[in-house]
Amino acid sequence: MNFRQSLTSPAGAVTSMQRVQARVRYLFVGAALVTLIYPMSETGFVPAVVYLVLFCAFFGAGVAFVAVNRKWVWLGVIAAVWQTVLGVLYLVEAQTRTPDPVLTVLLFGGFIVFDAIIIYALLEFVFVEVRRMSNAVIYAAITVYILLGYAFAPAYMCIETITRATQDAPAFMIAYAPDTALYWQKFVYYSFVTLTTMGYGDILPVTSWAQAFAALEGAVGVLYIAILIGRLVGLNSGGSQKDES
Repeated sequence: MNFRQSLTSPAGAVTSMQRVQARVRYLFVGAALVTLIYPMSETGFVPAVVYLVLFCAFFGAGVAFVAVNRKWVWLGVIAAVWQTVLGVLYLVEAQTRTPDPVLTVLLFGGFIVFDAIIIYALLEFVFVEVRRMSNAVIYAAITVYILLGYAFAPAYMCIETITRATQDAPAFMIAYAPDTALYWQKFVYYSFVTLTTMGYGDILPVTSWAQAFAALEGAVGVLYIAILIGRLVGLNSGGSQKDES
């Protein structure tokens, strides 16, 4: 039994695939939206809360979209509400002081779990379940790429938080402002720059753990594109051969 089937009843495995195929475009739109508008969270407390609610709603809906079993749907909803509560507490603390490290790790660790569930399900859809090319495959593949960036961003935030709490030193540093503390918005930017291997060099990983995760993300970004191209060519070729036969 694969991961997708574990989210469904045995009789619902086909329905599960059809559900992802029908709704993956909404996941793609949601992922693109939260990526484009995240700078609004830096403009004040209220915009930050609005973005947080949208962000948590996107991930909660993502878990619901990739699962047919109602228990998993409700789990996604409850987890999204939980993340929203933690996020509001984080933003309230950030207004006056550095947020509590435990709260920060819980919040951003939760986003990593959300990412992992959705990414795994979509990868299984693209690389295991489908047998021919379709728009849904393209939407799913692009969504995975965006979510990979969002998976590493909270990981960097956790590394930065733990390093500052245990060593009283940063794990990452802004090259042109070494004394400036990094917040999660900068890690979203840094994550996508690293994933796409653009490497502007304005944010630098300082510790070994930070460097290791940055190197891993760069490798993942390159390998994912290479493997995906091979998969898409294979699906297209397989579909063409079936059509000819």
